[in-house]
Amino acid sequence: MTQKKKNLSQISTALMQARICVDSAYTKLQNVEVFTAHIKIQLEIEEHWVIGGDAYNQYSQQTSQHQYHTALDNLEHLVVHVVV
Repeated sequence: MTQKKKNLSQISTALMQARICVDSAYTKLQNVEVFTAHIKIQLEIEEHWVIGGDAYNQYSQQTSQHQYHTALDNLEHLVVHVVV
């Protein structure tokens, strides 16, 4: 077997092993998602923060306003410090 064929064979083997690992990890992820959904139902857990939901959007807006006012306060302090 030539060196080139040997290298291609090694690459092919490595790719196959990587694919098996990825498939296994994906299967485990799916199982965990199903288990989590089952536990949520049993414990009657409601989702409080859904991205794009009303509560999330309200909190996001309040956070943005708070950051804006904090930046504005800092700017005012700098202006007063420079003027005085």
